[in-house]
Amino acid sequence: MLGSRSYFSAIGPAAATPVLAAERAALRAVFPNGIVEEANALDLTVTLRPSASS
Repeated sequence: MLGSRSYFSAIGPAAATPVLAAERAALRAVFPNGIVEEANALDLTVTLRPSASS
């Protein structure tokens, strides 16, 4: 599986073709309908600093 984009760029186009084919096959086995769904959660904390003029 791909570890990073830098690795993928470093191997060059000729070596990238079989890597991409393996990635597609692995993803197709897990997502046979061709749609990859990723659930994400986001926690956002906002704090306010008192203004300097107070």
